[in-house]
Amino acid sequence: MIRLVVYSSRDTYELDTYGDEKINITYAIDDLRNIESKAGDYSKVFEFPSTKNNNRYFGYLYDLQSDVSQYDTLKGHRCELFVNNISVFEGLLYLNEIVKV
Repeated sequence: MIRLVVYSSRDTYELDTYGDEKINITYAIDDLRNIESKAGDYSKVFEFPSTKNNNRYFGYLYDLQSDVSQYDTLKGHRCELFVNNISVFEGLLYLNEIVKV
């Protein structure tokens, strides 16, 4: 079971996911004597279902006619990815696109 938790300065949000996303994370370490010297960027693309919970968090961005949204699409939002209630990744959540079917 996949869970994505987003942290803001005031609240914590658990976004609804499809629950069966494939998680592929590859770590590479060049020098085992100095593990902290290895820096790299990792990313994972998620598609979120259109649920009331997700729409509330993203500020109803799917409605292009509305000026209600307060969601900052340019700012990364601190998040944590859980697989079977084990934290496997911490990072920033960015909104890349909205797909309206």
